Amino acid sequence: METKRSKIELTGLKARFYDQIMDLGSLGSYGRFLDRMAADLDLKPGERVLDLGAGTGRVAETLARRVGPEGKVMGVEIGPEMLAQFRRRMNRQDNLELVNQRIEKPFDLEERFDRVIISFVLHGFEHFQRILILQTASEHLVSGGEFCLLDWNEREINTFPRYFRLLFQKLECEQAQDFIARDWQAILSDYRFHQFRQFTYFRGYVRLLRARLY
Repeated sequence: METKRSKIELTGLKARFYDQIMDLGSLGSYGRFLDRMAADLDLKPGERVLDLGAGTGRVAETLARRVGPEGKVMGVEIGPEMLAQFRRRMNRQDNLELVNQRIEKPFDLEERFDRVIISFVLHGFEHFQRILILQTASEHLVSGGEFCLLDWNEREINTFPRYFRLLFQKLECEQAQDFIARDWQAILSDYRFHQFRQFTYFRGYVRLLRARLY
C-alpha cells in the first residue's frame, strides 16, 4: 500500500505535465539523458523489456526504439494520467504494451523478460515494499536476465552541497533518504543478482545499476 510519506504516485497537474517538468528541471537535457541511459543498457534488437512503474511511457518508448519491431517493452503503471499518456505513445510505437497493475503487490504476467527496468520509482517505497518489487522483478526475468535500476545514487545526504541537500529534502519523499543510504549491490546480491555494472549521470547523483540474475 502507498504510504503518505511517499511522493512517487503523482496525480493532477504534476502527472499531466510530468515530461515537461522533467525537461524544464533538467534545462532541456532530460531527453539526451534518456538516450545516453538507453545506450548504456546495450539493448539488442528483439529483446523483451518489462518497465515497472512506467509512468508516462517516455522511458519505455526510448527503449522500444532500441529493441526494434522484433522486441517489445511492456509497461506496468497505475496512475490514470500516466496511463493515458502511455497509451498515446502506444499509438505511435507498435512494440509498446501496457498493464494496469500496482508494482508493490505480487503479480505474475505469465511471461518472462530479458530485462526488467525500474526508473526513479523504487526510492519512493518503504523498504519492505522494495523487496517485494525485487522479488517480482526476479520472477519475471529469464535465466541470466538483467535487472536495471535507474535512480538516485548511493551517498550520505550530509555530503550533498547545502543547496542541493535542501532541494532534495524539499522535493523528495522521506523514503528517498533511506534509499540513498543503502548498499544496493549487497541487497541485490541476496536476491540472486550478480555481475554488477554501473553508470553515473548528473555528476554522480544518478546511477544506472545493472545486475544479472543467476
